[in-house]
Amino acid sequence: MFYSLKKYYKYPIIQRFRYTFFWYSFFCFLVVFYANYKGLGLTYDSQNYLHASKTYTKKGIFLNKNNTPYTQQPPIFPIILQFFPKKNASIFATFQAFCLSFTVFIWLLMAKVFLDTKIFFGIYFHLFGLSLCFATPLYLVHHFVWSEPIFLLFLSLDLYFFMLFLAKKPFENKYENKEVNQKNGIYWLIFGMMICSFLYCLQRNTGIFFVFTKVLYFCLCGIWQQKNAFFYKKTNLYFIFFCGFVSVSGWVFWTFFAIKNNAKQSFLGHFSWNIDIIQMFCYNGKDLLKVFSTYFFPLSLVEKAGILLQIFVLGIGFLLAFFAKKTKFLVFVALIYTGFLLFFVPDFSDAERYLAVIYPIFLLVFYENVSKIFVWLHHKKTLLNQFFKILLVVFLVYFHTYHAVRTYKNVVFFRELKADWRSI
Repeated sequence: MFYSLKKYYKYPIIQRFRYTFFWYSFFCFLVVFYANYKGLGLTYDSQNYLHASKTYTKKGIFLNKNNTPYTQQPPIFPIILQFFPKKNASIFATFQAFCLSFTVFIWLLMAKVFLDTKIFFGIYFHLFGLSLCFATPLYLVHHFVWSEPIFLLFLSLDLYFFMLFLAKKPFENKYENKEVNQKNGIYWLIFGMMICSFLYCLQRNTGIFFVFTKVLYFCLCGIWQQKNAFFYKKTNLYFIFFCGFVSVSGWVFWTFFAIKNNAKQSFLGHFSWNIDIIQMFCYNGKDLLKVFSTYFFPLSLVEKAGILLQIFVLGIGFLLAFFAKKTKFLVFVALIYTGFLLFFVPDFSDAERYLAVIYPIFLLVFYENVSKIFVWLHHKKTLLNQFFKILLVVFLVYFHTYHAVRTYKNVVFFRELKADWRSI
């Protein structure tokens, strides 16, 4: 994996930002703007965000719509909302469209590294770009007044910096030299990850899951390669301190403040030790299976076929994760994050909203595996392999057609689902 990431630095600057990056990002911007420019969708959470922003502006305190303390989520999003005029929601809609376009651009940069662009004229990179353009989960979280758009943007930047950080092979002894660290940008990458993760932890509580997962992956790789020496390397200690402890310090401060003001409504008050862990695992697992199955099949078919189809799709997901090589650090992040959701989120009814932030990871891992399967089939000239190759092409056509139709139906629905937020 490290070698494949290192190839990124061999590309000329002009090749790192091809025009295709712009067009895919611009298409996503147009779709979100088309769906949102007449108004954004509001949910119960949206109303609390807006009301907390309003009370903070007028009184300096955060309150929900029912005048209870706003302590269920960190405070950054209501603070951001106060800078947007309530009488003109289209400005905030445009801002969310920019968030998605930049997020897509970052993931295209990552795909340029992970997906081999020499295979069939970079077809899998373009298929990944098209899948992002028809990613219904991303359009879902960018239509409502939710905190996910900004959260996903900072998370994508954080994972991108982490990718570059790993590509520099931080476990090699040469990085004990401070001048070498500065020259190679190691400290700047650590600083960038610290800022991004600090901000997205103050955007959504689930941000701490990603911080923990990233630090855990780094420690496991470091201990595997450096053994006991891992704990004496300055670069490793800097990463753990700044990208771990400092990154969650703002969230920790806010959480203690929330407990002091209203313990029942704080995030820690929702942890799984207050309820039946096994029961929650079953309920959350059921919702997760249904959402993950809709990435491949329509919801009506998933509900009609029942648990057998969902288990079959879950098996496909585990195969994708197992055979991922270049993207294994992203697989690790997605799996650990999903595990946290199963045990630490008591209400998983909005499962698609929770999983939307790792949907680009799913797409990247999916196309890495598809490309390897197609190359393997292409080099086998037997009749059976040719049949499976045609079958794979048919599946890819279906996959893109299904998501294009699904996105079209949802965008049309989004345009009709409007609410006035001026009275909140």
